[in-house]
Amino acid sequence: MNQNNLFAYMASVVSQLKEERRMGTAHVYQSTLRRVMEFEGEETLDFKDLTPAWLKSFQDHLLDSRLQWNTVSTYMRMLRAIYNKAVMAGLAKFVFNLFHDVFTGIDRNHKKALDESKLREILTGDVKSPALKRVQLMATAMYRLCGMPFVDLQHL
Repeated sequence: MNQNNLFAYMASVVSQLKEERRMGTAHVYQSTLRRVMEFEGEETLDFKDLTPAWLKSFQDHLLDSRLQWNTVSTYMRMLRAIYNKAVMAGLAKFVFNLFHDVFTGIDRNHKKALDESKLREILTGDVKSPALKRVQLMATAMYRLCGMPFVDLQHL
């Protein structure tokens, strides 16, 4: 294995994770490797080529591919983890704030709760939206199977 090759190092980490039966982590690392290889279009990428400009360009490519911010963040965090492992193994040079200009957080802008009008629609049984119909079916199933109401009707 070329000691400076990011692709080869990531593939070896994926193999090691599979041997340890850490399939979920191996899958995410493998997906990240596939995306980087697709972006790079070459058989090799050296650790020295990981620069803030390259990372920003890769992030822009992922966004142009219509991925959501949380997915982009997952790929960036996996790249950062691989980079940190390589630094610890002496395969890559440490670069302060290398991942500073790319998104590695969690985007919490999407609302998970129903507003009152949609909740009333579900409770009255007058559901028109297929998405709300699924919510109504799940809530009914939870109540019937677990005896667990998903809302206290007295508060409405």
